[in-house]
Amino acid sequence: MPAPYKIRGLLRRVAQMSREEVAFRVRQQLWNRWEGFRYRAGSVPGAKDDGFVAQAAALAPGRFFFSPAELPALVATLRTRFPQACEETLASAARICAHRFDLLGYRDLDLGPRINWHRDPVHGKQAPREKFHAVPYLDFERVGDAKIIWELNRHQHFVTLGKAYQLTGNEEFTQEFEAQFYAWQEQNPYLMGINWCSSLEVAFRSISWLWARELFSGARGFSARLGRDLLLALGRNARFIEHNLSTYFARNTHLLGEAVALFCTGILCPQLKGSPVWRALGWKIILEEAQHQVHADGGYFEQSSYYHTYALDMLLHARVLAARNQIFIPEPLDRTLAAMLDYQAALSGGGPTPRFGDDDGGRWFDPQRNRGEHLADPLSTGAVLFSRSDWKASTPGLAEETLWLLGPAGVAEFDALPAAQPQPATRAFPSSGVYLMASDGLRLALDAGPMGAGLCGHGHADSLSLTVAADGREWLTDPGTFTYTGSQPWRDLFRGTAAHNTLRIDAQDQAEPTAPFKWENIPEARVEHWWAGESFDLLVASHTGYLRLPSPVLHRRTVFFLKPQFWLVIDTVLGKGEHLLELNWHAPHGPASLGATALELGSPEQGRMGIVPLSDSRWSVDLVEGWHSACYGQKQPAPVLRCSARTTLPAEFATLLVPRLAETCGRLERLTPSDTATGPRGFQYSVGQERHSWMLADGNSNWRLGDFAGEARLAYFGLNSGTGQHRVVLWDGSFLSVEGVKVVDLPCRQAHFEQGWIEVRGAAGGETLVEAGALVADPSGPAR
Repeated sequence: MPAPYKIRGLLRRVAQMSREEVAFRVRQQLWNRWEGFRYRAGSVPGAKDDGFVAQAAALAPGRFFFSPAELPALVATLRTRFPQACEETLASAARICAHRFDLLGYRDLDLGPRINWHRDPVHGKQAPREKFHAVPYLDFERVGDAKIIWELNRHQHFVTLGKAYQLTGNEEFTQEFEAQFYAWQEQNPYLMGINWCSSLEVAFRSISWLWARELFSGARGFSARLGRDLLLALGRNARFIEHNLSTYFARNTHLLGEAVALFCTGILCPQLKGSPVWRALGWKIILEEAQHQVHADGGYFEQSSYYHTYALDMLLHARVLAARNQIFIPEPLDRTLAAMLDYQAALSGGGPTPRFGDDDGGRWFDPQRNRGEHLADPLSTGAVLFSRSDWKASTPGLAEETLWLLGPAGVAEFDALPAAQPQPATRAFPSSGVYLMASDGLRLALDAGPMGAGLCGHGHADSLSLTVAADGREWLTDPGTFTYTGSQPWRDLFRGTAAHNTLRIDAQDQAEPTAPFKWENIPEARVEHWWAGESFDLLVASHTGYLRLPSPVLHRRTVFFLKPQFWLVIDTVLGKGEHLLELNWHAPHGPASLGATALELGSPEQGRMGIVPLSDSRWSVDLVEGWHSACYGQKQPAPVLRCSARTTLPAEFATLLVPRLAETCGRLERLTPSDTATGPRGFQYSVGQERHSWMLADGNSNWRLGDFAGEARLAYFGLNSGTGQHRVVLWDGSFLSVEGVKVVDLPCRQAHFEQGWIEVRGAAGGETLVEAGALVADPSGPAR
């Protein structure tokens, strides 16, 4: 980009800043230049005993998550409870000693006999060794994928080496840790190179060094020199973080992680003169950001389930360490943690945690636990801290991380919590905009919330997208992330609307991507109606993403869950003129078979699910190849059912999602030949002896559709001809007639009315099968 354009862009950014932000950023830049001048003059803070380290004799050492005396019992429990994890740790440590690494989704990367800490080993690119503020870390052509470089430089593999030493007593792991630590110091002088570009990455490195210090401190090879050099390096890190906080640059997990690193360093390194400041500043930011970054319902504000777990990890570690050091835990922090854990538990019911937004690929403690099925890990620790057996039920079991944070006593408390059978349940999280329609092992999760915070850097253009899980298996999925800066086309593909289970219009995303972490024309989502009933759930929501088109379009999605059978998804497109409509349904993997009426996923042996699109000759239905990324850096082809039409608006399309498919799918058809999206219209699904019918109307007047007549915004009628039973649901209605017989007749419009299967009795001459007041009804009046 030419210099004049860069200058104009910078001036526009400055004009948008508050006076406080401008002053903050100016102070940061001046401090970094002055610090760099001191480095070039040979006065490196903490490089020698220049007052950087205080006298330690009178200082009480901070308490880590475990003491040296507690380690033998902890390691014994580790061997007993996690034998496979122990084997994997030793195998991983052996590969690390051979300089072979698993980073994010990349496996067995050979970094050679001498590790180059500035090189992207996947793309073979080398970041320039310049002053950190001059390194263009988002420029893939010049530095490669900075995230891959940073993942290695987080030094979380030092913890793996430390655990391997504790399991074996093998000093080779200590020697490898020492060699890599000093090699890193040599290649990464203070303030020089890409590994000083992000304060969060410096924070990660500090946390890893603190863990390594505790795990290796009893080793014969852990010399006094190494301990002192490690302490000085931790001090330089904390000094850098203190003056380069992401208060305005990235007030999200960046700032939160930096605060946790300051807090931990301040507690655990009292010999450092800055420790009281770092401890107080870190704790202050932690408490503030716990309130700022988390919605009232417990969801994380970046609209990413992965970043929710990221933030939860950070807060839990800080909370446990604070309690261990007799620091008062304010009640609002515990309230926030409890809300976050409750949110996580709800999302984890019925299958892997559904992913919305970016999948970062990293973790605060164990970077290898970076897939959807690992996002429930914090519930293990949370269940112990808050004595919640229901959270325990939402985990796959005790997490190894819980043992390291809470010790064998924490494991005993986890075991003592009553066993419970996890059952996914319908829940609404209105602040986060996440809605769960769940029952009996089935779960649909829908995103009807904000796209994210600020520029929505970690949000996707996925408004009203949904995922489906059944009996622990995910059937409809979010695509993941794959990359941040490695390729702009791939970045935009994975976060674009077409990669999600929602409607795309005129081949445009719901928002406009302008940079790897920036969107413009961000849509607003609105929930128009929500009801969680005994036999059905109903959600109606819309978003404004396509009102920016030359011919504006509104997308509304209605989801009807008939418990515990299936979900009907109705996509209504309101506007004028001709538009291209594309509806995509993404499975994480095959097998997938497209038949005459439906796409069938899975197999009879492993279970099946059906996706039944509306039978309409004006829409084409195709099985195409899409992409799925289970983890950052990985991608694989995956089946996608694409339903598309170029049609005049308004228009409407429906899809039935049938989990636990036991037989061939039936056919979903319109009740009327026209494809109108306004006025009375309906859909009918017939399979075997069952017939399910939905009627919709926008006004308050009576309507008639084929065999049905009624007064309701939505009416459902299910009939089993074999058993002679029927089922009725009304939303904002008063009556429903079938073939001239009133099956429901209420004295006035009710907001919600539902009736499970009942036997059909003989009726003639207009006799009412269901009398007013005989069934469960919601008397709260018409729905707004």
